[in-house]
Amino acid sequence: MSEISRRAFLATITAGTGLALVGCEGAVQQSGSAKAREGIITLGANPTPGQDSGTNQFVENWNIYISAGGAAPAVGLIWEPLFRITNKEGGTLAPVLGESVKYSADGKTATYKLRQDVTWSDGERFDAEDVVYSYNEVFGPPKAGDATTFLRKKVYQTDDFTVVCEYNFPNTQQDTNLALYYPILPQHVYAKQEDRGKFQDKKPVGTGPCRLSTYSPQRITLEVRDDYWGGRIEGVKKIEIVPHGTPANVQSAITKGDIDWAMGGGPGVAKTFTGMDPANAYHVYPSGSTRGVQFQCSTAPFDNEQLRIAFRDAVDPTVIQASINTGYEIPTAAGLSPLLFANMLTAPYDKPMVQNVDSAKAALAESGYAVEDGVLTKDGKKYPLTLDVNLNEKEDIVAGPVLCSQWKQVLGVDVKYNGLSDKTFNDNLAKHKYRLVIFGTTFNGSPYNTYQAYLLENLDPAKQAMGYGNQGLWPISDEGNELLHDLKEIPRDDLDKTADLIRRLQVIFGDSAPVIPYQGLGAQVLWTTKNWNGFPLPDAVDDFRPQFDSYGDPVQTIKVLAPNRT
Repeated sequence: MSEISRRAFLATITAGTGLALVGCEGAVQQSGSAKAREGIITLGANPTPGQDSGTNQFVENWNIYISAGGAAPAVGLIWEPLFRITNKEGGTLAPVLGESVKYSADGKTATYKLRQDVTWSDGERFDAEDVVYSYNEVFGPPKAGDATTFLRKKVYQTDDFTVVCEYNFPNTQQDTNLALYYPILPQHVYAKQEDRGKFQDKKPVGTGPCRLSTYSPQRITLEVRDDYWGGRIEGVKKIEIVPHGTPANVQSAITKGDIDWAMGGGPGVAKTFTGMDPANAYHVYPSGSTRGVQFQCSTAPFDNEQLRIAFRDAVDPTVIQASINTGYEIPTAAGLSPLLFANMLTAPYDKPMVQNVDSAKAALAESGYAVEDGVLTKDGKKYPLTLDVNLNEKEDIVAGPVLCSQWKQVLGVDVKYNGLSDKTFNDNLAKHKYRLVIFGTTFNGSPYNTYQAYLLENLDPAKQAMGYGNQGLWPISDEGNELLHDLKEIPRDDLDKTADLIRRLQVIFGDSAPVIPYQGLGAQVLWTTKNWNGFPLPDAVDDFRPQFDSYGDPVQTIKVLAPNRT
């Protein structure tokens, strides 16, 4: 289960994290307020989740494993995992189809107890056979004693509602990835397919609260199940999904009340959208991931820790935040969300990152590098710098010139802004052909996930080729690597030990400055209160985010929404 496969699944379920440049056809025939009175909520979604392909047509497929074409949006309303990720303590597990999971003392065996009151939308009983099938497909063939293979033996059941996974190594953190990316599929449907990767699932059978009602290329309708195991959903009775169009189009449609709920944004959305109508609301719900500058730590000049600190401390993240203007959270200099990790932060990394000009200049002096005519020099060698930016990433395009300007102003260093096509950018990233690049810096899902990319073993060329992260090739200290392994192997519910390890890790990470994590990522959510009420605000969220491009969150959201019947 490589990072490449995880990215593929993320692309499948991210139905609206970026607003695609597509036409918004299929006009709404009934007013939003009239639909709300009937329990119908309208979602504006990206027809091609995870990419901007220019189409305004939904695919007729709900198989997230299909090898070509992708799946329809909002699959989290049909498919469900054993557990979902909450916002608590940096990401904890909450039961969904699974009641509990217990690990053996060595962390190599997971025993799952399943709910016994769940039915699939076709009336069939959900049981251990579905989990055994789904997890064996996820993990692949077992190979005992092989540390590069997940399973020691195939996943098996001990009764109708108990499933056991035996791993080749301690794997207590695996439930995070299973919750994020891998829902349980109906064995009685999918096991019959000769090639799951080619199976076009036009009539999805799920355990979630919705079943497919109608499909057309520009309108998908889901109806809420009366027999949903999670209880009756009072307000929402039907979900209508339409292509969301360009950023301007979707904001206009929401303002008119034709679309009730969408995701995405883009630079300036925090100001432009909310100013269009008092009923418009836009918020960012931190996920725990961060974005920023990665240094190429394996070669000069940024193999020098003091130089990295100088470049980090020269950055004023509030200026970048104001320039992008999407309302995101500024993380700590150690790459942690102040909201999600509030109980796990420690000095000096217990506050959002700030500019420190004096520290930046002192670190530059201590690094041994000088600046001559805007160019870094040391021992007679010059190091001209460029900042690589993916031209597909609109917010990075805004941040890049601000960063270059701040480095020039504080350190006197000229850094050339280097906009690259998506293909060239990713090719250079994979080959480590850069000195400074804007990319992901820490990651979401759990405290362990935050830093797992920086495990020393991920520096192995084979793992780098598979996209395991840490493209900057930062060599974490032996102490830090040991702490990461400890964090990987402790039970997910041991919050005291987790907090202790995260506090120690964030100091190691922050003191070495392998990245500049200036931007907190999360779900960018737009809605109007014209037709529906009940969307929770970020400071009130500790259990779920009101997004429909994940597993768990959309179900929790529709449970709390109520139609505005005035």
